[in-house]
Amino acid sequence: INAEYGERCLKYFESLMEAVKYDNYSNQVYVFEEAMFVLAKLKKKNFVDLVIKKFTSLASCTKNFVPKYLNDISSCTTPCLDVIIEMSAKEEHILIQVLINHLENNYSVIDMFTRLHTGETDVCVFVKQLHLCFIKS
Repeated sequence: INAEYGERCLKYFESLMEAVKYDNYSNQVYVFEEAMFVLAKLKKKNFVDLVIKKFTSLASCTKNFVPKYLNDISSCTTPCLDVIIEMSAKEEHILIQVLINHLENNYSVIDMFTRLHTGETDVCVFVKQLHLCFIKS
């Protein structure tokens, strides 16, 4: 992609981002998935960075978006989860609640060792480890 076309795409995406509101989940999904597409195809993170910046700047946007988007965490790709973890870095409780909901909905439990281990490790690392388990099962 030539530089001029890339700049026009970025400007267009920025205009889409301006229209995103904290309570419009369908718009949030659209821009999130477009940014993930650019990341996957072009290996450019600038669109993802715009999404993270916008979502974290809107009051309760991350709190509303993440649980809905991760409703079925086992279908979430690892790059997508990485972005969501980055987006939720200051609100780790959101990720923990998503995991608890997933476990409850699938009649799973966290054993005592895992519960103890959670207190000793970074929550983001723990979420990634559990995500890999969900994909395998």
